[in-house]
Amino acid sequence: MGAKVTITIGNKVQMRELRAGSNFVSQNPVLAHFGLSDAELVNKVQVDWLDGKTRVLENVSPNQFLAIDHPDL
Repeated sequence: MGAKVTITIGNKVQMRELRAGSNFVSQNPVLAHFGLSDAELVNKVQVDWLDGKTRVLENVSPNQFLAIDHPDL
């Protein structure tokens, strides 16, 4: 919770923040979903954790689920 996930495709950037408790009588999902249209490649996926650590993946294929661990794991 609290991680910020940012993706870059060409010159376009999308960001999702994983939070809890902002929905009425429910919790937010712990997934970050991005609409990529017909993109053939995600240039960069960056995850920024609350403790200041960052994980960056480059040249990622679209249309998949990624499980990205904290750098200390």
